[in-house]
Amino acid sequence: GILFRDINPIRTFVDQRFGKGFEARGCRGQLHRPRHAGGDRADFLAALSFTAEVACTQIRKEDLTLQDVTFSAEAKNGVFDLKPLGLRLFGTPGSGSLRADFSAAVPSYRLDYSLKQFPIEEFFRTASLKKLATGRMDFSATLTSHGTSPKELRQAMAGQVSLRGKDLSFIGSDLDAAFEQVDL
Repeated sequence: GILFRDINPIRTFVDQRFGKGFEARGCRGQLHRPRHAGGDRADFLAALSFTAEVACTQIRKEDLTLQDVTFSAEAKNGVFDLKPLGLRLFGTPGSGSLRADFSAAVPSYRLDYSLKQFPIEEFFRTASLKKLATGRMDFSATLTSHGTSPKELRQAMAGQVSLRGKDLSFIGSDLDAAFEQVDL
C-alpha cells in the first residue's frame, strides 16, 4: 500500500463549488489498491476503488472540533464505507459509520454515530451557549440524506436522533429530585 503522513501540521481542504471547507491536522494513513475504471471526470468518484486506514489528530470546521479521528475506508463501485469511524467529540470518544454512495446521479449518505456519557457542559461551552446543565448524556443518531449541495442535503435529511441523560442538574434546580416528588 501507499503510506502517507502529513508533514505540514495543518491542511485546509475547500470545496471549490461552495467555498466551504475544513482543516485537518496530524493526518497519517495507508492507501491500498487504488484503482480508477476510467470514464469522464463527472463520474470520477463512481469509478474509484480503494481501501485505506486514516487517522488525524484534529479536524476543525468553523466552531466544531473533532479529535482523534480514525477510520477504515473501502470504496467500490461508487460506494464509500467509513467504518469503524472513531472520533472524540466534547472530550469523549464516540464511534459509528458513514456511507456515501456516488453511484447514482444524486449522491446519498447515511451516518450512524453514538457518543456515550459526554459532559453536557462541554456541549454548551463548544456552542458558546450559557451553561444550562451539568451531567452526562448519551447521544446517538441515524441520519440519511441525498443531494449535491449543502442546502439540498439539509432539506433531504431524515432519521432519528436520541439524547438521553440521567442525574442531570440544571442550573438553579435538580429535575431528577423534582420528578421523584411526582406521583404517577
